[in-house]
Amino acid sequence: MHTPDSRPLPRRRTLLIALMVCVALGLAVTKLGSGEVAGFTGDALYAVAAYLAIGILWVRLRPIPLGLLTVAICWAIEFFQATGIPLHLAEQWIGWRYLLGTTFNWVDLIAYLLGGVLIAALDTWWRSRATALGSNRP
Repeated sequence: MHTPDSRPLPRRRTLLIALMVCVALGLAVTKLGSGEVAGFTGDALYAVAAYLAIGILWVRLRPIPLGLLTVAICWAIEFFQATGIPLHLAEQWIGWRYLLGTTFNWVDLIAYLLGGVLIAALDTWWRSRATALGSNRP
């Protein structure tokens, strides 16, 4: 019997597809939406994208540790914004704006936590579903 963790290539492919969808959603939210709800949603999707990217790199990491690592990294980046360095970097190259953001906002910490918890819960459900379907095979 194969569990989702014993088959890293299909999992990486699934995570890559999910990451592409997440990035597209994030760009759509930030371009088409406005206001605090769009900003909060975009930040939560940033955490989801981070989770998926870390999951691609570290495919065998379980959802809860992966979620905790994701939230810790997102929070570290948010606190880094308080230094002003990401804002300066974003003035040099726009890509830094998407990777690091520009200004500290404590509400972003909540969005990252929510995004990290929701994607870890979804990943847990997805893995249990895949394991259950795999165990029904002859």
